[in-house]
Amino acid sequence: KVAGCLRGDTLQVSVRDNGHGFDATSCPGPSTGHYGLEGIRARIRRLGGSFRIESEPGHGTLATFSIRI
Repeated sequence: KVAGCLRGDTLQVSVRDNGHGFDATSCPGPSTGHYGLEGIRARIRRLGGSFRIESEPGHGTLATFSIRI
């Protein structure tokens, strides 16, 4: 499910799934050749925004970001 809204000059977007989830605190990163989540974080940071991901094994995942436009 994808949702988005404008609040003043800030775009807020969330993406939720009902998949298998993962341990967001220990998922593979750039040191092991995985750039997906870190790439998203870097791009949103360059835009002055924030990014958050919530997930745990056996449950879905929620990713949210907000940026000023």
